[in-house]
Amino acid sequence: MKKISLYFSLALMAILGVSCNDDYKDWLDPQSYLPEDAITISGFSASPVDAIDLGAVESDSVQTYTLNSTTLPENFELNNARIYLYPANVDLSDMDGIKPQIIPTDINGFASVAQLQEYIENTFGVRPDSHSLIAHVYVNAIKDGQAVLIDAGEIPLNITPAAPVIENTYYLVGYEDWSDNNTNYALTNGGGDPYENPVFSVTVPATGGDIYFKVAPQSALGDADFWNLIICAVTEEDDDAMEGKFAVGNNGKAFKIPYNPDYAEYKISFNMLDQTYVITGLTGEADVWYMVGNCIGNGSWGNSADGIGKGLIPLYPSQDDPTILTYTGMFPAGGQFKMIHTPGSWDEQLNYTNISNPNSAIVSDEDNHNIGIVSAGLHTITVNTATQAITVTPVSGSATLYSTITMPGTYQGWNVTGNAMTAMSTVVENHDWVAKVTFDKDADVTTNPSDPEGFKFANGTWDVNWGGSGYPYGIGSQDGPNIPYRAGTYTVCFNDITGAYLLIK
Repeated sequence: MKKISLYFSLALMAILGVSCNDDYKDWLDPQSYLPEDAITISGFSASPVDAIDLGAVESDSVQTYTLNSTTLPENFELNNARIYLYPANVDLSDMDGIKPQIIPTDINGFASVAQLQEYIENTFGVRPDSHSLIAHVYVNAIKDGQAVLIDAGEIPLNITPAAPVIENTYYLVGYEDWSDNNTNYALTNGGGDPYENPVFSVTVPATGGDIYFKVAPQSALGDADFWNLIICAVTEEDDDAMEGKFAVGNNGKAFKIPYNPDYAEYKISFNMLDQTYVITGLTGEADVWYMVGNCIGNGSWGNSADGIGKGLIPLYPSQDDPTILTYTGMFPAGGQFKMIHTPGSWDEQLNYTNISNPNSAIVSDEDNHNIGIVSAGLHTITVNTATQAITVTPVSGSATLYSTITMPGTYQGWNVTGNAMTAMSTVVENHDWVAKVTFDKDADVTTNPSDPEGFKFANGTWDVNWGGSGYPYGIGSQDGPNIPYRAGTYTVCFNDITGAYLLIK
């Protein structure tokens, strides 16, 4: 298209009674700053439309403005309309290089839903809030391949992006309990804005059979319309898929995890924004590291293959992220320790050189790079096995001392005083316990899901006991569920401060 002549522009202005800023420029290939050389036509302006909810728009375009009709000279037509879009609270004179977004429209003001959605997401995020914008409307008047740019003015525009409502917590329905108020297994995103981190996950133990479940948002619990508010498989044919799209309210289409003897637990993850899910089978094995030192266990620095609970104390894997290991216990002033990866070997070590938070509570033994404790007291040690970074954090206060910890369970007739564990620490206040246990068969968690087979930790009575859902590691809590297990012989470790436990086969 040829650049319009100054004569043509002035002629059109004279016919229509318009004004122009400065010398005319070709705006058919517009830049992102607002044009300065558009003309205005008396009576020709854009009018606003009602607020737009992109999630409710069923077509691929939506009207963003209307144009007041004005008679153009013969053989002129309007074309190449567009809006310059920017937040209503932004001062264009103080945008420091930020440019309005140009979105093409037709002459009736219809713009692409996809382009509007992309702009809102990039500018404000995907949370379904209404956003106040300014749309500056421009359109070309064209005759014989030549054009002049017309400024139709600014209008307010309110847009809500298309996005599902994402709650802060979701719960498994089924698995163990099909009631409409089951909160045994919560899917969480680790905290924070669910629209920035929309993936909600939970790890559950295998049951020895097929697993069926649905997912309920917290707001649906106990609702009279509960079964029409929960998340389900899309179709019956997809119900045993380990990943895919999900639907809401498809009553009767439960997700199914087919039994697989290779998996000890499953990580169930739902992306509430993309409306997809992934189920990952886990062998239950964690990348465990062990502490060794003059303040660990019997204080012998013993690193033998059978030294777990003697010279070695494990760090406990997080049930949500087994790459994160933690330990909380009592350390004496002047105590020194490091970590080893494999009992019986010094080849792989973590020490003070791996500390990521140097602080006044710890010092380094320069010769061996051992981690040294400055003041006696409780400390929490955290190891990220992915990065091999260590943090050491003092913990204020004290912890309850127990003289006895037992392991009552199905395997021994739920005798709360039987199967006493052995204290690991002899050189400092003990909070860790160890036992060698053989389970002849898998715990049955399906026949009676409200009271499945398993075991707990107790202090010799039921007044204080710890139960949990994870296998072969997890966090126990007072009166928690029975801990599941698989057949085999294990070294079982338990920390009575945090309730963390670990079964090492």
